[in-house]
Amino acid sequence: MCESMDRYVKRIADEKLLEGERLGTIKGHRLGKIEGKAEEKREMLITLLTTKLGSLSKHVIKKIKEASSDELKQLTISIFNIESEDDVISIIH
Repeated sequence: MCESMDRYVKRIADEKLLEGERLGTIKGHRLGKIEGKAEEKREMLITLLTTKLGSLSKHVIKKIKEASSDELKQLTISIFNIESEDDVISIIH
């Protein structure tokens, strides 16, 4: 009886472990997608701003790559009003 109970407990523990691994994989996949989209947005903004301004300094590129989602959103909204790197910096502080 003890052996069958041990096997049952082990089976339940193994199932819970597999369930946790599956959930972890799903969560990791979702996080990866979110991070990938943010990186894609950063690269697109860098490309658009380089096209608009002619070039971007390493400092401004670094600031864009470190910007929060809200700052990237504000930069996207303001892109038609940007005339210089100073404008970019004022938006993403």
